[in-house]
Amino acid sequence: MNKMVKVVIVIGVILLIYQFLVNFLITSKEFKYSVNISDNSFTINEEYHRLRGNDTYSFSLVDKNNVTFVYDYVGELNRQSRVIKDIKTYNKNGLYCIAPVLTNNNIDSIVCRYNKELVTYNYLKQIGNNDVDEFVNQLVSDKKKKTNTRYTKMNEVKSLFGDIYFYNGLDPKLYLTVWNYSGVYIINNDKAIDVSILPKDAYENNYSIQLNDYYIVLNPENGYNHYITNMAGGKANLTTDDEISNNVYFNGIYDNKAYFTDRVNQNQYYVDPYKEEIKELTYPQYYDGVKMKTVDISYLTNEKRYFVKDVIPKDITDKYGNDVQKAYNNYYFIENGNVYKIIGKNYNEKLLLFRFDDAKELKALYGNVFVISGNTVYMYNNTLGLQKAVEDRELIYNYKNIFNVYEK
Repeated sequence: MNKMVKVVIVIGVILLIYQFLVNFLITSKEFKYSVNISDNSFTINEEYHRLRGNDTYSFSLVDKNNVTFVYDYVGELNRQSRVIKDIKTYNKNGLYCIAPVLTNNNIDSIVCRYNKELVTYNYLKQIGNNDVDEFVNQLVSDKKKKTNTRYTKMNEVKSLFGDIYFYNGLDPKLYLTVWNYSGVYIINNDKAIDVSILPKDAYENNYSIQLNDYYIVLNPENGYNHYITNMAGGKANLTTDDEISNNVYFNGIYDNKAYFTDRVNQNQYYVDPYKEEIKELTYPQYYDGVKMKTVDISYLTNEKRYFVKDVIPKDITDKYGNDVQKAYNNYYFIENGNVYKIIGKNYNEKLLLFRFDDAKELKALYGNVFVISGNTVYMYNNTLGLQKAVEDRELIYNYKNIFNVYEK
């Protein structure tokens, strides 16, 4: 009998170790399950990925009447599966909302159906819908659950630096850069510095690119290149004996190098800020989103060719066009001033995050999306909702390649 107990214990320990290793090693998985509540039930398709050290989840939730919601979450949940344990709902005056309750007992955000569209809290506030506040108040009143309420208010605390305002309280991991014609402002964690780069103003920012925490600026008239770091604001010059025309453009980033083409002199170069070098390529290269391939220089000079940053599924481009950006496993695009998000593999469902009539220059970075409207850069994510990041009156007149962001 004692021997049998020992065998059972050993088998149990082996199974626990096996389960631990499976959970630790698997970086993506999918599950289908149901959550029943008092007057409804939801079938949930859950997609999990381990990305950049974070648990990232995408969900499709379909109720008993075949109404579909999509939802996503980024945060540490110990690589668990079936992480939605309850769903709070609100259905009144044509507004149908859900608030998933996660295994950590948190309600991170809500998503709603309104006028036949999937929308967020921020969009409802933008159009003056007050019914959603009743739902939020119900969620907050439940003291047994931790409900994220920070996303309900727009940040208004700002600091003046140079010619711009920057807003306080944003994620300290984010580094924002704003071109100021002769250099950049670098903003991080409620602080800002001004790094001068060019000897004279350049109104059009045609010769710069951001590579991780380096901001690279070509100065082809003088045949040299500047780069600076977002972290310390240091600056270094790179020189070359080659004559570089002012008809140059950046192809893009690959393997921590910034590639650019001189269309007049028919050359391609790369800048490696980590090794502090600039080199001409013997065989011109183009990245198609899958691999780097050798091309004839005419392919890069006859017209501007940009490296493919993300391969967007054909089902998405066929449905929503080519101006779609990917961040984590989600996709973002602007349509008639509306800023939309496609969550995971739910290509047929677009979630309306917020809108501005003049929304432009969308940038998606991990769980954040940025757009310019008027003189302001806005940031949105699930936790903070819609927030202001930078205010610069020059954005009204000149917004191309003026703003960029990096996350450390």
